Formats: sequence, structure tokens, C-alpha cells
Amino acid sequence: MPPSRSLDYQSGHVNANAEFVRQFVDQETNQRREKRPSPLSAEQHDDLRKRLKTVHFISPNYSEKTKVNIAVVRRREKGECDELQWSDWKVALEKVTRETTQSFFLRVCEWSNGKIKSWGTTEVYIRQFQQLYTSVTGRYVDRNDSKELYNVCTPSIENNSISGLLM
Repeated sequence: MPPSRSLDYQSGHVNANAEFVRQFVDQETNQRREKRPSPLSAEQHDDLRKRLKTVHFISPNYSEKTKVNIAVVRRREKGECDELQWSDWKVALEKVTRETTQSFFLRVCEWSNGKIKSWGTTEVYIRQFQQLYTSVTGRYVDRNDSKELYNVCTPSIENNSISGLLM
């Protein structure tokens, strides 16, 4: 028969365990504080902003199909620039506003001659335009502006707004 153990704990052991846990927690807290970087001063923030202005956009490496899709949108953008007698399509794309983007998509819907019949097709054109804009300008399209594109009226869907298709 195994020897019986006494369940008699001394108060010193309980206090020692609590002290060990407290020391461990304090040590972990101090180590976490040491690893945390010190906050930047106003001058350091200013220097950081100046350095970030010089960071160039890394152009994404698109697949061949995406490059073809972007080329289609670019050709349509060039066509609109020629119709509106704008000088260069790249300059026009860099100075694009929400209104000109909406006008371009309405023009794409008109050019499609009834081929755009679904919500998905419209999303594809919007995404391709965003990819073209990003690759040319090195900036992303403003999300609020891109959300406005979904309210553009398409002539091939019985003159309903595209947002009405969701319901």
C-alpha cells in the first residue's frame, strides 16, 4: 500500500506560490514594456511623413488575362479622350474626378449596345478601370468614388440604376 500523503499545506507554500506568480507577471510586463518602441516626437513624425512621400508605388505584377482586360479598358478610355478632344489619356486619367469616372462608365454602357445585362459584368468593368487607374497613377481609386459608380444608369437595363438590381 502506498504511503499516504498529508494534505496539510503550510501557509508559507501558498504565499510562496502567490509571490512567484506576482514576480513572473511583473517580469513579463517589464519585458513587454522594454520591447515597445518609444513614441515619436513631432519632429520625428514630420521626418517620417517626408520620407513616406518619396516611397514609390510598387506596380503589381498582373497575369496575362488581367493585362488584356486592362488593355480593353485603356482602349475605351483612349476612345473617350479622343471623342472629348482631351490631349493625352494618361494625363486625363491622372486628373480623373468622380464625375468624369461616372461619365466614362455611362459611355461604356452606351458603347456596349446592350451587352451589359448583369450586375457582374458591370462590376468587372469597374474593377478593370480601377486596375488601370492604379497601374497608371500609382494610387488606388477613392472608395467613396468607386461606390458612386454603382449608381450610374445603364441604358441596356431598362434605364434602371444598377443599384436597383440588388433588390
